[in-house]
Amino acid sequence: MNKRIAVLLTVFNRRETTLTCLESLFSGSVPEGYSIEVYLTDDGCTDGTTDAVRERFPDVRIVAGDGSLYWNRGMIAAWNEAAKSDPEFYLWLNDDTTLLSDAIENLIRTAEKNPGCIIVGTCHASDNPDRITYGGRDTDMRLIDPTDNGKTSRCRTFNGNIVLVPAEIYRKLGTLDPVFRHSLGDFDYGL
Repeated sequence: MNKRIAVLLTVFNRRETTLTCLESLFSGSVPEGYSIEVYLTDDGCTDGTTDAVRERFPDVRIVAGDGSLYWNRGMIAAWNEAAKSDPEFYLWLNDDTTLLSDAIENLIRTAEKNPGCIIVGTCHASDNPDRITYGGRDTDMRLIDPTDNGKTSRCRTFNGNIVLVPAEIYRKLGTLDPVFRHSLGDFDYGL
């Protein structure tokens, strides 16, 4: 039986951006013995995002929002729905993130080498792959460049653009804190 990765997204009126993200997710490689299930909160899109997602990616589970959830609370809605199926991992994914073809494999491989740890991916600017935009942060809140030492690095907290949370961490911490509406929920969870 496959280990399941519940991919969590929240979206609002970024149809093409969302479709590009999902295309990169579904066209990438998933390690043998794993499968992905996508839970996407539509926080009141009016630009046809939901219809386009249903048409191109019919297996994506859509969670309805009313336009007041924003990122943090939208992620909570997706997470609550995904938790009902008790997957082994939860993968936070911002819809403006385009994954490299081996991103999921790298995250899982890193998680297998570091059991019980949250694994944070690094995002680079689309127009400049040398510029890190989001990822793990050190004790001074600076972004960590994983190419500095070529090894997995510890971080103090992180941006929530691509984050792999093992189920055991979810069982200890729960979801993001709903006190945060849009931002800072990811930093808070990391701390």
